[in-house]
Amino acid sequence: MPAPGKYLSLDGDEFLYDLSRDSRERANLAKRYPERLVELRDKFNAWAATMPEIPEDARVSLIYGKSDMATPTP
Repeated sequence: MPAPGKYLSLDGDEFLYDLSRDSRERANLAKRYPERLVELRDKFNAWAATMPEIPEDARVSLIYGKSDMATPTP
């Protein structure tokens, strides 16, 4: 399997997905590929540092949280 390529951080949790095999983003591969998680987190943070601050009148709050995220079944 190629290294997963989508990093997501939501409410303090981090997710790593392989969209070529999991387009519905159901399998969080963060624990399976910790090095790739760190690599993509670092790339995201480097990119985010180059972005201008979001103006106060353009900020939004998400209406969903952790309980709305898919969880694996045992």
